Amino acid sequence: MRGRTIFLLGLFFLMLTSYRGSLAFEDSTLASAASDYQQRIAERSTPADFSKARALRRALNYGRQKLWLEAVDQYEQLLAAGETEDLLWLSLSEAWQNVPQQRAGNTSKQRALAAAYLAYRNAGSEQQRAQALFQLGGLYADANRPRLALEAWREGLGLLEDKNITRRYRQLAASLVFQIRGIDVEADASPPRICVRFSDTLQQTDPPVWRDYIQVTPSIVTDIRAENSRLCLSGVEYGADYQITLKPGIPAASGSRTEAAETFTAHVDDRTPSVGFRGSSYVLPRAGQQDLPLTSVNVERARIEVLRINDRNLVNQINQREISALLSGRQVQRIAKQNGELLWQGELSIAQ
Repeated sequence: MRGRTIFLLGLFFLMLTSYRGSLAFEDSTLASAASDYQQRIAERSTPADFSKARALRRALNYGRQKLWLEAVDQYEQLLAAGETEDLLWLSLSEAWQNVPQQRAGNTSKQRALAAAYLAYRNAGSEQQRAQALFQLGGLYADANRPRLALEAWREGLGLLEDKNITRRYRQLAASLVFQIRGIDVEADASPPRICVRFSDTLQQTDPPVWRDYIQVTPSIVTDIRAENSRLCLSGVEYGADYQITLKPGIPAASGSRTEAAETFTAHVDDRTPSVGFRGSSYVLPRAGQQDLPLTSVNVERARIEVLRINDRNLVNQINQREISALLSGRQVQRIAKQNGELLWQGELSIAQ
């Protein structure tokens, strides 16, 4: 009978070891951080009068009072004392998750992840492993690491059904589908461009394959370039309308592809009227060329005021950075009346 008992115990531990070794979810960076955190806890000294029941009771009471750092301390004491209950790591993760950032900075988020990972690694049942994976997924989602969140949730849902996690999983997965978000018309660019926005970074291909996926009506000679998450088409003309059809299969850097064809209509406006000087044209040379080139876009006439700032006020204007900035009407009046003088004002006809 004794030999049979030993055999059954050995079989139980073999099954437990086999179960804990079959872990599909991995995050090597987090695994390293979790190992460091576990070692730090193991090195903690335990009070001589330590009581498991008292420490657990305190941890729960601190949690009810939202004294999360104090709860963290009690859970860490329990683990340092050698308590191995699987839910301790998960409770520690939840406590860290609730610690206000102003009290622990980014440490709280990192420790919450590490403790959840250790709960996952040390889980003694499928249900406990699923709960740890659900916690990991939520923490990844909060940290804007959606792909790891989906991976953790997917493995957890394979172990345990949970309607709330299923809903969150579907919502997050839908938000990550590679898709076209819209178009931007850059009429003020030179030359003008139409850019198609995508939900993720585009794949850089050599040679480029974009012409296989884009049709422009009316047909134009265009240069198509991938710029991060946008495809930009040059060669369009001001005042013209274009229909842009995008075929399915446009590749993202992640390996995903667009699933559906889409058609957009774009109007390229005339450039916004503007007038100004190039560079540091607010300074006239002492000798040589005594004129200032004026740059204009879609302007027929311009009202010009030429002001001179007195030498004694020039340093003050430079320090206030007014000399190199666009001036308001009030600033112009102040310069003309207090810091300098108005030399000339009038209108100029601008040849088109």
